[in-house]
Amino acid sequence: MQLSEALFLVLAEKFLFRSLPPESQKSLELRLNKAHKTISKANALEQWQRKLHVIGGQIPYHNDELVAEWRQTIYQAVLSELQINLKYKKLDADKATEYQLNPLAIIVREHSHYLVATKLETPDKSQLFNCMHRIGYFTINYIPIKS
Repeated sequence: MQLSEALFLVLAEKFLFRSLPPESQKSLELRLNKAHKTISKANALEQWQRKLHVIGGQIPYHNDELVAEWRQTIYQAVLSELQINLKYKKLDADKATEYQLNPLAIIVREHSHYLVATKLETPDKSQLFNCMHRIGYFTINYIPIKS
């Protein structure tokens, strides 16, 4: 592996790794291990790696198994362009509400993943749903999204 490629992978890992679909993360681990080994042999780049710090946000990042499972399913729905059912509790609500959604994209901001989606009854109005902390349950309908 070239030093420049190794440095690129290590830097990309710091900035982008949590944004990748979980199956991609697993497949990249071998390449990342090789990149870390390559950089450790080059003194200047090893120094750079230790001196570069990426600060993501103020809230600690937690990646429990349930959140990881939902994230994988949400990413699958977005990539496959399939409708989903989602039980979601809004920030100011007492109870969760069930929605049928057209998932369009994922936004990663610091430690939060947001689903960009439209409700079936308002397909021209995109909304954000905090994927990790407010979902009661989530299923894929296997019906193509409506745009």
